[in-house]
Amino acid sequence: MKNNKKFFLFVLIVTVIWALLLNTISVTTKKHQEQIVSLETIKETENYEAILNNIIKKIELVKVYVETVGFDNITQNSFSDFVERTDFSDIGFLSLNLAPDGIIAFYYSDVLDEEDLIGHNFFEDSRESVRNAIDYTIEHDVVVVNGPIDLLLANQGIVLRRAVFENSNFTGIISLVIDMNQLSALFEQTSSNVIDLGVYQTDNTLIFGDLEYSDDLLSVNNIDIDEVDWRIGVKINDSFASESQWTEIFILATGNLLYLMAIGLGGLLYFRNKKLINKQIELINYDNLTQLPNRRLLEKDVNHAISNNQPFYLCFGDLDNFKYLNDILGH
Repeated sequence: MKNNKKFFLFVLIVTVIWALLLNTISVTTKKHQEQIVSLETIKETENYEAILNNIIKKIELVKVYVETVGFDNITQNSFSDFVERTDFSDIGFLSLNLAPDGIIAFYYSDVLDEEDLIGHNFFEDSRESVRNAIDYTIEHDVVVVNGPIDLLLANQGIVLRRAVFENSNFTGIISLVIDMNQLSALFEQTSSNVIDLGVYQTDNTLIFGDLEYSDDLLSVNNIDIDEVDWRIGVKINDSFASESQWTEIFILATGNLLYLMAIGLGGLLYFRNKKLINKQIELINYDNLTQLPNRRLLEKDVNHAISNNQPFYLCFGDLDNFKYLNDILGH
């Protein structure tokens, strides 16, 4: 019984240690996954910002051109020359137009035929989203995005609008139209299988990416570009989250299975060994024929009693003529 208690105490200690080990593995795994998500968030955010910053630089370059030359000195030919000298090919360029006082006067596109836009007044546009974008860029002096929207004479695209000022007075609007599919392809080139991203305007309207805004996003931060007030949202990819969950379940299940196998094997060996030891003790201390205690056990018990000052009685008996019985039946 005493040895059994020691065994069960050993099992209890091993169980506690194993539980702590599994918890440590689980915590370490989660921290590792969190680090992966954090690194992917930083990397993908930087990639998005780099792509968007490149687009913003293009429209800011047009703004510098307009401010330097002045709307009054721009002609359609000089505007076309400027666009052709400027490399817009890396942003999915569709068209560019200038609207002094909000009325389109100059237009350029090498893929779309929308010259009928000349004379279009943005302040009288039938689309409320366009009028709101014009008002916002004028009020806040930032780049505003419309889209994806159906353009007047083209397919869907993303329109970036920028107000131009002279001595703090509004002078016109720059509108840069980008192909939505090509822009999505730029983002997909660096897409992550760990997180999903979306870029939102101040009203949480999705303007880039596939991740709609919701309250359960992992994080929402302002994009580090001075000319915009957009925000970028991040959420752990469903596939990665599911894979991580199954990985954790596999680790815990495997660990518990190994633990049960080890405890089961250990218990089997312990009780089998205990049985063999008990059998050995029985063979040493008991007569094999009569199963009665033998002389060795007697000496052991007597010595134990003497060593512990325990009183005992020793009875000695003899059988007359027992020798003849041994001689007849054998020892």
